[in-house]
Order: sequence, then C-alpha cells, then structure tokens
Amino acid sequence: AQNEALAALEKATKLDPDSGPAWRDLAKAREYFPNAASTSKALDAAQNAIALLPEDSFALLTMARLQERLQKPAARQYFE
Repeated sequence: AQNEALAALEKATKLDPDSGPAWRDLAKAREYFPNAASTSKALDAAQNAIALLPEDSFALLTMARLQERLQKPAARQYFE
C-alpha cells in the first residue's frame, strides 16, 4: 500500500509539477521511510513544496524534521 501511495504521488507531481500540495504530500509520505535515500528524496520534494507554497506549515515542518534527521543546522530556521 505504501508503494502504491508513493507511486500515485510521484505520478501527481509529474502530471502537475506546479502542484505544491502534491509535492508536500510526497515529502510527507517519503518522510516515513527510514533509509537515507528516501530521506534525500523527501528533502527534494519538501524543497519543491516550499518553493510553491512558502507559507505552508506542513511543508515547512516536514522540511525541518527531515533536515533535523540529517543533522543539518539549517533545520533550526524552521523552528524559530
């Protein structure tokens, strides 16, 4: 079921690359996969979401959690 959800979200971002909600939801879905490759892909999706939806609290929170997971100091800016 997780693979199907990811596939659907990836398809949504390909069909409409300007869909901030699709990128945000893809980032959130990928956030739940614990391996480093998924975290990196989730971070890319979150960056796309924030570029399209700079005020979206869920996209910002997802970005902060991902950066914190990767121990990037930039995560602090999303919590302040």
